[in-house]
Amino acid sequence: MNKTFQLGRYLFAISMMAFGLMHFIFSNFVTGLLPVPTWIPGRLSNDYFDTCTISSWMLRNETKDLKRIPGHFLSLQIDENPSAEELRLLLDEVRHFNRAITGEQRPRPVACFLRDAEGHIIGGVHADLWGCSAHIAVVWVAESERGQGYGSALLQAVESYAATHAHFLAYVETTSFQARPFYESLGYRVYGELDGIAEGCTLFFLRKDLKGPNRKRS
Repeated sequence: MNKTFQLGRYLFAISMMAFGLMHFIFSNFVTGLLPVPTWIPGRLSNDYFDTCTISSWMLRNETKDLKRIPGHFLSLQIDENPSAEELRLLLDEVRHFNRAITGEQRPRPVACFLRDAEGHIIGGVHADLWGCSAHIAVVWVAESERGQGYGSALLQAVESYAATHAHFLAYVETTSFQARPFYESLGYRVYGELDGIAEGCTLFFLRKDLKGPNRKRS
């Protein structure tokens, strides 16, 4: 629900309670000083209790997803269309925590692209470098160019770059209908799997130790 609209409903409910309280005060104190018909005080008292009942129901309905802690209202809200800024906030806060614990900066993206004669991208590999690792995030080659070794060349180029910069562990996720044989042919091995991510689908986690000139020998 829009926060401004929700706030407006809160204020309206509170206003109704205040309006009812004014009626109650008028019926019990003010009317004793004025020559008004005897039925009015009772009517106003009824109005007050009716107003309070309605207002209480509205506030209870509007705040049923709120959790009260000292000095704050916390709201748990599902957002089916979160903004890029909101998602970035979550990621940045986690990265701030990670940096405070590990001393490592945020993951650094690196990519290798396959381009045609006009400069259009027809394939590529995207990896995120962090700590001593390289997370292979995307591997893609246009369907018309597959089966010619471009995918292997792209991935090996990124692996070489990562190892040269002291990122000696490469890891990737792939599903049972994607590219597990491709990664295994390049030296990756499965270290975990998760069944049931979709009907008939398994998610595989693979890793590969990379060799580079800066790697210390054990």
